[in-house]
Amino acid sequence: MRPPDHEPLERAFAALTDIAHLEREAAAGRLGALLDRFSHTLAAVPVGDPRRSVLASLHEALRVDAAFLGRHPSALFQCLFNRCSWIEDPRTAHFYDPPPPGAPPWSPPREAPPSGRLLAPILAAWLDAKERADPGFFWLRSLRPPEVPLGVASAWDLERGVGSVRRPAKWPTWYSWSSALFSPDGRRVVTGSLLCDAVTGAPIAWLDVKIIERLEGSSPQGCFQVVGDRFVSLDGGVRVWSMDDGARLVDDRRRYYAQCNVVAFEPAGRRYVISGPRFGERDAGDDGSGTVVLDLDTGRLLAKLPVEHVSVLAFSADGERIASGAKDGKLRVFSAADGATLCEISGHAREVTGIVFSADGRKLVSAGDDEALTVWDLQSGEKLASRPLDGRDPMYTRWSNGVTTRHHRWWATPEAIVALDGWAGFAVAPPPQVFAAEARDGDIAIVRRATGEVVAWFPASEPVAAHPGGRIWAGACCHFVLEGSA
Repeated sequence: MRPPDHEPLERAFAALTDIAHLEREAAAGRLGALLDRFSHTLAAVPVGDPRRSVLASLHEALRVDAAFLGRHPSALFQCLFNRCSWIEDPRTAHFYDPPPPGAPPWSPPREAPPSGRLLAPILAAWLDAKERADPGFFWLRSLRPPEVPLGVASAWDLERGVGSVRRPAKWPTWYSWSSALFSPDGRRVVTGSLLCDAVTGAPIAWLDVKIIERLEGSSPQGCFQVVGDRFVSLDGGVRVWSMDDGARLVDDRRRYYAQCNVVAFEPAGRRYVISGPRFGERDAGDDGSGTVVLDLDTGRLLAKLPVEHVSVLAFSADGERIASGAKDGKLRVFSAADGATLCEISGHAREVTGIVFSADGRKLVSAGDDEALTVWDLQSGEKLASRPLDGRDPMYTRWSNGVTTRHHRWWATPEAIVALDGWAGFAVAPPPQVFAAEARDGDIAIVRRATGEVVAWFPASEPVAAHPGGRIWAGACCHFVLEGSA
């Protein structure tokens, strides 16, 4: 629906910056017509008119999220706010490179357009209007700017005659580890190589995390972890950074591990247990085979565990015990101090793929390639409950002799562990939060755990990790908080 050519510019600008009007159009399924009206109005705005940059930014934000808004039109305010609010926000400069040589003075991140701050007052008025019309409404506020800022090409071409597409040079490169890692106290989060304040999103430091390139093979699964007040990498050596300020605490390239190793870290972040062949320099008494407990900082041998052919390892919450799952399906629990065997359970018919202690350390949940999930009492060795893996659990694909098969496989991810709370008396710490993030049809849904009600949507398909205090999530290139109390 193209507006009439004679529509006054003032009236068109007022309508296209009225959030109530924009939301009505989106709810009525008229996003296409809305985009056409933006294009038509932009063509009528003289070059140099400050309203041009406002309309161009809103127009581009709508185009970028058009597919998402077609599925979830109620998120229109959220999308426009999260895309446009960073254009004039001075904090944006911390996330991107400086403008390249020859770029116009007003270029993303923009400290202020030539005629002053225009979008910020409009967006602030929108938020005020939304809160007055619907007190406590739910929406997701982004705590970091979009990976590619709005206007890097189109706005420059329109206003300055300069074209330059620029990406943030230090944006977190995503590796094969968890989507994001929050510190246990909830103060910090690591995404890729970026250390941020977990609550405000403010960058703290860029960590010099460098993945070692290999012709074949890779690092151990779970080799990037936040434990205690430290971020640990076992990729290409043992490296440790402070979660407080990003300072590097350990850089030991003499110890290095491979994909064949199985590893778990003590929650306090001072020890780790590792199984499989160990390469490089080793402590006296460590012959490089079997399963051992090592000092994280020095590599000193602390204990040997009498178990081989391990497929998974886990520490108890107090760091006093270590559980192992083996390729033959057996489960064992050891003393972390001296490696003494405390418990042995027959376990599964096939390889164990995941294990986790309960918060009090009295129970253990295990999963295996027999596609069963089981709760065990560690004092008696008794099976308390068991169920087959199903649609609630992750899937993986296996190729063998040209045949593709699908299998359920459970991993002890934070989200998977939270889902176990209350099952056969199994308790997790911290307890589950009110809201959870779920991947649904290419988007992220924020749902109430108790009812399954969706309260907000976010346009991302990447996995996200939850803040220990709830209501904040982070992923490879997203970091957002749930606002509202409706």
